[in-house]
Amino acid sequence: MNVFCVGQILLGIAEQALHQNQPDEAARLLAAADAIRGTVDKSLPDLVRVEAATRAALTDAQFADAAKHGRTATIQTIEEFTAAVLKP
Repeated sequence: MNVFCVGQILLGIAEQALHQNQPDEAARLLAAADAIRGTVDKSLPDLVRVEAATRAALTDAQFADAAKHGRTATIQTIEEFTAAVLKP
């Protein structure tokens, strides 16, 4: 499994969450992407942009709380983390 690819996908879903006015889900997904990759990859321009927009939409405490939940992500729990955004 390519964890960097999974991280990119989660970043895209986080951006979708922002477009759906779900910044808390975006914060959780951004943290999940970092957890899956095992590192924060600030070299990705989209990550920097999406994170900045997410932080702007939330208070620091809201962002920290959502990110705390996102950091618990594992490859087995990704479906749970994306379900709120990717509803059929």
